[in-house]
Amino acid sequence: MSETKFTPGPWFRIGAYQDYVQIGGSNSGTVNQENAHRIIGVYAFPHADENKRKEEAAANAALIAAAPDMYAALNTALDHLCDRETISLGKAVDIIEAALDKAAGKR
Repeated sequence: MSETKFTPGPWFRIGAYQDYVQIGGSNSGTVNQENAHRIIGVYAFPHADENKRKEEAAANAALIAAAPDMYAALNTALDHLCDRETISLGKAVDIIEAALDKAAGKR
């Protein structure tokens, strides 16, 4: 995997408000709720329905927080798919599904 310029994962939700969610991460060591730094604030589209705004902001945050995991999953899957000696399609699919689940807020 090539060197990246973005803050390494994992990223996760560090604060939630009405229609605004913060995503945090860290560029050193173990990342947890206590040492995370804000990376981005995520808003929902300004719907009239408050519950829909909260739900949409949380879904947007889950998708963005999954970005480093999806990047890593695609690189790893590509490695598995391109290894002509030991093709491991099942492993590649598992890695991609885990990243998609995180993006969908399922984990």
